[in-house]
Amino acid sequence: MSVGGSRLRWQVSACAALVLLALAGAVAPAAADDRARMAASVKQTVADVRAQYRIPGVVVLVVRGGRVELTEEQGLSARTPIALGSTSKQFTGLIVQQLVATGRLSLADTVDSRLDYGAGSAFADVTVAQLLGHRSGLPERAGAEWDLWPAATTIQDEARRLVGVAPATSPGTTFEYSNANYTLLGAIVETVTEGSYPDALKRFVADPLGLDATTGDRQQVPAAGSAEGHYPWLQSLVTPLPQPEWPMAVPSAFVTSTGDDLARVLLAHLGAPTRVAPAVLEAARTPLGRQDEWREYASGWERRAFWELTDGNAGWQDPALPPLWEHNGSTLRTFSYLGFAPARDLGIVILGDTSFGIDQTAQFFVVDRIVHAVVGTRPVPAETDPLIAAGPVIMVALPLLQAAAVVWLAVALRRGPRSRTARWFPVGLGVVATLTTAAFAFLVVPARINWHVFTTWLLTSSPDLAVSLWLALALGAVTLGLLGVAAIRAVRRRAR
Repeated sequence: MSVGGSRLRWQVSACAALVLLALAGAVAPAAADDRARMAASVKQTVADVRAQYRIPGVVVLVVRGGRVELTEEQGLSARTPIALGSTSKQFTGLIVQQLVATGRLSLADTVDSRLDYGAGSAFADVTVAQLLGHRSGLPERAGAEWDLWPAATTIQDEARRLVGVAPATSPGTTFEYSNANYTLLGAIVETVTEGSYPDALKRFVADPLGLDATTGDRQQVPAAGSAEGHYPWLQSLVTPLPQPEWPMAVPSAFVTSTGDDLARVLLAHLGAPTRVAPAVLEAARTPLGRQDEWREYASGWERRAFWELTDGNAGWQDPALPPLWEHNGSTLRTFSYLGFAPARDLGIVILGDTSFGIDQTAQFFVVDRIVHAVVGTRPVPAETDPLIAAGPVIMVALPLLQAAAVVWLAVALRRGPRSRTARWFPVGLGVVATLTTAAFAFLVVPARINWHVFTTWLLTSSPDLAVSLWLALALGAVTLGLLGVAAIRAVRRRAR
């Protein structure tokens, strides 16, 4: 090798190194600028949605590159414990996958093989995989354990009740999202581990992932440190309102965690080292069946195209978009969102300390705007259902109209007929008020909530709507009584 050739190679290597250093110097400020733009966009977006939807507190965490890249806290801390809602399901799913990995459970195991009270029920042959993927045939309403006085209070007692309900579809044939599936999984976990669900959560998920504030036992959450849930009365006045506690619903909706802990969960799914085997995490996010034409369901995760990477979600059918694993959650006083995209090395946590009352679409628009702010695209325009927008007025006007009919009818009956107008106008008002109340109570509202209005579930989930409807119905009953009296008097007058 010549000295000249060696010198030439050294010069080429030096030049290449200088070029790489120059490129690195150019890329670093660009990356810093991108992070700054994202941070500013997220900060403004969170402020905007809080103002629009009157949300007391929101925290957003963005993870990337094996670390938490952004923490945006407005009125809520990333270290504050909060009831998650349905994002609890991915914890139950991960417990199940841990048990499968250790051979203590199989996805093919059936309900009757793991729960002795499942034998002979309509769900006896339902498998663990079908429960994980919401394909058991259990109806959605069976798992809505929000009554003030539920039929069961423990996971096992609730599971006993659930195996006795009538299936909505033939097991294994149709996707129907139901909390009941994960309640049964929680009962199976307790049977297999011979312990409580909170203990299994700590042993198989919280400790291996390094989660120091995630629990299935609300008694372990410091009262002073837990997020205070809120409710938007008439979509306007947001006040603290106690969160009802349903221990039997912990596996599906009442795991308590923090933004910091949830960020660790997403980092684990993005490849950060933990004491949970990568194969187990992969199994937890492997789809078990289709949810609909654009989504699949895994063990507590929905998998779909990451359409927020396009403006206005316009590319939702683009097969080239990378996949996103996500899940929304809501209790009656809080909400949550978890999403991660391995192809983008990106994870997003969103937590809030209020429900959205009768506006069931609000959470979608809040999450959509924040996710778009993170990735730098335009969100979909927020839409408001005209009936929901008019809801506060209707909730006030309906009982007032019914009360006016009662008062006018009572006065008219007491004074006796003075003229045909004075006799029939209050009757007409009473008929219109009662028919309007009946239409809302027995047609409009049941069609929206997929349930009847005579349930304490309505009182716990939408107390303003329940009070309005129940008061209007009570006044309607009085109105019917007065209309009956008026009819009897009219018949008597004609008989004379």
